[in-house]
Amino acid sequence: GAGGEQPPLSDEPAPEAKPGQRTASVVNYETVLESMVMQTGQMPSPNTLTRFQNRLGMLSETGAVTTVNSSTLQAIAGTASDVCADLTATEFNTATPVGSLRFFNSVVTRTGTATTQFTPTVTADVVRRMARSFWQRNETTDELTLISTGIQEAITAQTNVSARNMGLYICTAMLSTVSAIEL
Repeated sequence: GAGGEQPPLSDEPAPEAKPGQRTASVVNYETVLESMVMQTGQMPSPNTLTRFQNRLGMLSETGAVTTVNSSTLQAIAGTASDVCADLTATEFNTATPVGSLRFFNSVVTRTGTATTQFTPTVTADVVRRMARSFWQRNETTDELTLISTGIQEAITAQTNVSARNMGLYICTAMLSTVSAIEL
């Protein structure tokens, strides 16, 4: 396992699968980082690996719904943020060729502000690319509206927020959802 054997988080046995029903579970401590790396295509930095190791005790050992709590979700969100910081560091680096960008290739000037770079069309493109990669489906209209509203609120509150930070916001918000971590 990741970082050695982890003690059980609960003495309660994992729930039994019921025939004909989908088993509800999420990624466990051994697979959460691996899953996020696969979804983003981004290798984790040494900082991300260290921070993930520090969060292992907060993550579910089995992924069973009965073992997921607020600490688990906090660790997942923190790990998503770290992986997304690595991703945006790569994709918003002007030395990275535009043709090799996986998610932010529609952002015209990677050094600009979110006000000028995250138009509704660009936002929709980025969200669609991430939804397909992170959720294995297209986003719903409500999901796109929720993310777009968050972007507009951030821009209204602080007009000079960088395009990279907005990319980090979108990535973290989407990669830490239940749709991204469910099995």
